[in-house]
Amino acid sequence: MAESTDDGKTWPYRRVLVKESSDSPQERLNDPDGFVDEDGYLHFAYDDNRHRAVYYGAKLPGYSFTCFGPQKDE
Repeated sequence: MAESTDDGKTWPYRRVLVKESSDSPQERLNDPDGFVDEDGYLHFAYDDNRHRAVYYGAKLPGYSFTCFGPQKDE
């Protein structure tokens, strides 16, 4: 997962959520997708080796939201 605060010019905030498939290191993680909702929760899902759907959700501290997207609280 990576976050850009300058319309994709740089990606200073990065975090690996899952390093490899739960089946084996040789298997694949597919179709990642995610979003942050208006309450500041991250929702992230992917397909583990084409037979297991995986979902993560977490509250992101320190963010407020406007119609222009997330803005970090000062």
